[in-house]
Amino acid sequence: MVKIKLLSLLTSLMLAFFAFSTKAMAQNSTLRGTVKDSDGLTLIGVNVVEKGTTNGTVTDMNGNFSINVPANATIVFTYIGFSSKEESRDGRNFMEVILSEDSRVLEEVVVTALGLKKAERNLGYAVTQIESDAINTNKTVNVQSALMGKVAGLDIGEAATGIGGSKKIVIRGISSISTSGDSSPLWVVDGIPINSGSFGRSSDAMGGIDYGDGISGLNPDDIESISVLKGNAAAALYGSRASNGVIIVTTKSGTVNRKGYSVEISSTTNFSTINDMTDWQYEYGQGRNGVRPSSQQEALVTGVSSWGEKLDGKSTVQFDGVERPYSAQKNNMKNFYSDALLSSNTIAISRNLEHTNFRLSFGHTDSKDFVETGKFRKRNMSINAGTKIDWFSIDISSMYINEGADNRQYVGGNVRNANYTLTLIPSNINVLDMKPGYNPDGSEIIFTDGAVTNPYFVIDRVSEEDSKNRLLNAVTLRAEPLKDLYVQGKLLQDYYFFRRKNYQPEGMNWQPFGGELREYGQEFQEMNYELTAGYRTDINQFSLNAMFGGNIMYRISRSNSDYGTPFVIPGIYTLNNTLTKTPSTSKVESQTNSLFGMAEFGYNKYLYLTLTGRNDWFSTLPIDNNNLFYPSASLSFVFSDVFKMPKNIMSYGKLRGSYARVSGGADPYSLDLEYMLDSKNYDGQVLQKIGSSEIPNKNLRPLISTEYEIGLETRMFDGFLYLDVAFYNKQVKDDIVSVTVSNTTGYKEAIMNTGNINNYGIEAMVELKPIHNNKFTWTSTAVFAKNYNKVISLGGDITSIQIGRAKNDGVFINIDEGQPYGVIKGSVYKRDDNGNIIFDDSGYPMVGDGSTILGVGYHDIITGWTNRFDIGNFSLSCLLDAKFGGSIYSQTNRWAYSAGKHKNTLNGREDGIVGVGVKEDGTVNDIKIAPENLSSYYGRLATIAEEFVYDASYIKLREISLTYFFPNKLLSKTAISRASVSLTGRNLLYLMNKMENISPESHVSSSNVQGLENSGYPEARTFGLNFNLTF
Repeated sequence: MVKIKLLSLLTSLMLAFFAFSTKAMAQNSTLRGTVKDSDGLTLIGVNVVEKGTTNGTVTDMNGNFSINVPANATIVFTYIGFSSKEESRDGRNFMEVILSEDSRVLEEVVVTALGLKKAERNLGYAVTQIESDAINTNKTVNVQSALMGKVAGLDIGEAATGIGGSKKIVIRGISSISTSGDSSPLWVVDGIPINSGSFGRSSDAMGGIDYGDGISGLNPDDIESISVLKGNAAAALYGSRASNGVIIVTTKSGTVNRKGYSVEISSTTNFSTINDMTDWQYEYGQGRNGVRPSSQQEALVTGVSSWGEKLDGKSTVQFDGVERPYSAQKNNMKNFYSDALLSSNTIAISRNLEHTNFRLSFGHTDSKDFVETGKFRKRNMSINAGTKIDWFSIDISSMYINEGADNRQYVGGNVRNANYTLTLIPSNINVLDMKPGYNPDGSEIIFTDGAVTNPYFVIDRVSEEDSKNRLLNAVTLRAEPLKDLYVQGKLLQDYYFFRRKNYQPEGMNWQPFGGELREYGQEFQEMNYELTAGYRTDINQFSLNAMFGGNIMYRISRSNSDYGTPFVIPGIYTLNNTLTKTPSTSKVESQTNSLFGMAEFGYNKYLYLTLTGRNDWFSTLPIDNNNLFYPSASLSFVFSDVFKMPKNIMSYGKLRGSYARVSGGADPYSLDLEYMLDSKNYDGQVLQKIGSSEIPNKNLRPLISTEYEIGLETRMFDGFLYLDVAFYNKQVKDDIVSVTVSNTTGYKEAIMNTGNINNYGIEAMVELKPIHNNKFTWTSTAVFAKNYNKVISLGGDITSIQIGRAKNDGVFINIDEGQPYGVIKGSVYKRDDNGNIIFDDSGYPMVGDGSTILGVGYHDIITGWTNRFDIGNFSLSCLLDAKFGGSIYSQTNRWAYSAGKHKNTLNGREDGIVGVGVKEDGTVNDIKIAPENLSSYYGRLATIAEEFVYDASYIKLREISLTYFFPNKLLSKTAISRASVSLTGRNLLYLMNKMENISPESHVSSSNVQGLENSGYPEARTFGLNFNLTF
C-alpha cells in the first residue's frame, strides 16, 4: 500500500509539473502543420522540436503536428532515414514540411553480434529485427510468445503448462542430439549473455511442474527491438554458445531525438477464459457393463468408468452417498476453472541532453490464474544511462527482476494433475459436487478408489510457491582517441537466486498417511569480461571496418535441495517436521576464454566481404584438446547499385552468401566422476558416494557445427513488394551425447562424442503494400520456413536413443538414425499383407509391433501472415500463424477411450460392435462384441498407440489488435505529446485443427521432447485493453 501511495504521489507531481509547463507555454501561439516525404506521403512519428529548447512533439497518424512556439521560433524536424530539416516560423500559423531521404542511410540499421550496429546492405547473412510495437501492443507474460509467426525460421512452442511457463524456441531446426540439453538460442540482453533455460520442468509425460524460464522476467515495455541472428555466420562472434543461433534484446534508453524529459506510462489489462476444446460423449453415465451404481460403495468402486446406462435423469446414488439426477454435466471444465485476470503497468522517466541520457523504468505485473489459488507476479526496475566527455564515454545498463508464483499446476502424470481428473469424471457427475475437496480433518473427499484425485484437493491442499530474484548489469567504457579508432571494455553480469517449495499434505487418497515436501534453491552467476578495439577507414572506393577482442566467461552455480517424508505432525509443512530427510548440495564452475576478430571490406558501397574468426578454450574439456578455432566468411553484393534499373521496377536488390563454423563444449564435470554427500552416516561421520549417473569421458573433444547460406533481398515496384529468401544447410558433427548403457556397468549412461545431425531448408519473408496513400495503408507480411531434419548417425553400433516417454503406455520419443529428430514410437494394429486389421478369436484387435515410428514431434513447416491496416488515426493488425508436419500422441484421448468418455466409444453401446478387419485365418471378422463387454474392447484399443497419434498441424488466429492514436490537435493543449489506446485479442480461434478434444499446442513439456500430450493445462483465450501515454 505504501508503494502504491508513493507511486501515485510521484505520478501526480509529474502531471502537475507538466500541466504547469503547458500553462507557461500558453503565451506562445499554436503552430500547426504536416510533414511529408518527397513523394507526398505523410510521415508518422516525426520529431518536431523548437530549436534550443525541450519543447517538442511528434506527428500523428496523418503526419500532422501542433506545437506552441513564439512567432520567430525555428523548428527542427528529425526522422530516422531522412535528413533533418530546420524551418523558421516567421509568424506563420501553418506550414507544410517536406523531408528528403538521407542518402547516407541506404539501409535500415540492425543490431548484430556483440551489439555491433550495421546497415542491412552490409550483411551477408540473415538477421531479422522486430521493433517494439510488434512486441508490446499485444502483450504476453513471456515475450517469446510475442515473436510467434513474425520471424521466418523461428519455431516457438507453447507447452500446456500454464501462465508463466517456459517456452520451446528453435531456430532452423533441432541442431543437437544431446538428451540433457536443448536447442534453444543464446539470448543477449543489452550485451549481457543470459541464462535463458528452464528453472525446472517435466521432460516428458511422466509429470511435473513448469517453473518458467529465464526470459519470462523481461518487461515488454522496456524493449526497443529484438534481433534474431539465425545462421552460424551471423552469430559466430559469440562462439560456442551461438551454435543454436542468437536473439539480441535491446532495451530503451533516453530519447535520442527529443531533448529534455519524457515520461511514458503504459497500462495493460488482460482478461482470459479457457478455450475448452473437449467434446466428450454425454449419452451414457457412470457405471460398468451397462449398469449404473446402486450404492455409494458401488459408485466409489466404479470410479471414473462411464460404461453405465443411458442418461435418463433418474435419481442415482453418487460417490458421497447423495442421490442426484443421472443427467449430462457438460460444463465441468468451465465450472472448475475460473477466468484469469492480468494487470501490467509501467512508468518510465527519460531525459536526453547533448552528451548525457538516461531512462529509468518501473514495471508491475500481477496475474490470477485459472485456478483460484494460482497467482503469478513480476516486478521490474531498469536503468539505462550514458554520458560522453570529449572522446570518452561510459554507458550503464542495470535491470532488476523479481518473479514469483503460487500454486503452479502439475501437468502430465496423474494423481497431482487436476486436469487428469476432469478428463475422467463420469458424464453425469458435476465437479462442483466435489467441493471443497477435503474433509474437516484434511483428508481428501474421494470419488473413486483408484489413483484419481479430487481436483479441489489438488488446488487447495497441494501447495507450490517459487520466486526468482535477478540482476542484469552491464558497464561499458569506450574511448575514441582518433576519429576512426576506438577501444572498448565491458563488464557484464547475470546473477539470480531461485527458490521453490512444494508439498503434498497427508490425507491424499493414494498416499493417505504420508505426505512429502521438496525444497530447492539455486544461486547462479555468470561474469563476462570483454575488451575490444576497432578501426574504420575509407580509402577512395574502398572501406575497412575491423575489430579485435577477447573475452573471459566465468560461470558458477550453487544449489541445494531437500526432500522429506512423511510429515510427523499433521498440518505443519516444514522439512523439520518430516521423518526422513534427504538433503543434497552441488557446486558447478566453468570458464571459457576467447579471442576473436572481424574485418569488413567494402568496395564502392555495393560489395562487402566480412571475415570473422574466434578461438574458444573450454575448461570442461581435456587440457590437450580443449580449444578450437572457427572462422566465418560472408559476402553481400548490392547488385541494384551496379546494374541501374528504373526505381519503379527495382529500387534495391542484394545477393548474399556465407559460410561459418562454430563449436561447443561439454557440460561441467563430464571428464571425471562426481562425488556427493550421502544422506546416511556412520558413527556420526558423514559419508560420501559417487554422484554421477553417467560414465565420464576424458577424451571428449569439441563438437563442430558448420553452415552455409545463400540469400536474395529485393524491393520492387515503388515499395509495393519486399522479398527476402534464403537457403541454408547446417550440419553438426561429434555432438556430445549421453548414451544408454547396460545396467551391469552400474551407470545409466555414458558420455561420448557421437552423432551427426543435419538441417537444411528454405525461409522467406514477403511484404506487400497493396494500398499506400495519405488516407489508407495496407501492409501485408508473410513469413515461411520449411526445414528438413535428419539424424545422420549416432556413432558406433548405436541406432536409437530414447529421450522421453508417455505415462504407462509404452510410447516413447526417440532419436533414430536416418530419421528426423524426435520420432514417436509405439504399438500399432497388427495387420495382414493387405493392411487389414487382424482380430483375435474374441473379436478384439490384435497388437502389432510395439516400436513402430508413428510420427515426428516437430513441425517442418512454420508460417505466419500479418496484415496491418492504417486508416486515419486507427490501426488494425491481425496475425495468422500455422504449423504443419508435426504429430502428437494424446494420452488424454487414450484415457477417455478406457473410461468411456470419448465420443467414439458410443459405437456399439446399443447393439454391440464388430471390428472391421479379418480374423487370424484371413477370413472377414464377424465376431460381435456385446454391449456389456465394450469396456474391454475399447480398453484393448487404448493399448494401441497408433489410434492416438494425431496430425498436430493447425492454422490459428493468433493475434488481433485495434489501436487508436489520439490526434495532436486534441493533445496540443495538454502536457501529453502522444497517446494511444488498444483493444487486443490473442489465441482467438483455430481455422484448422485436426486434433480431438485437445489443442495442437498441448505438448506436455518445453524440452527437446516434443510430441507427447497428457492432460495439459487448458489453453487461454485472451482479450486486453492497453493505454499508452507519453508526456
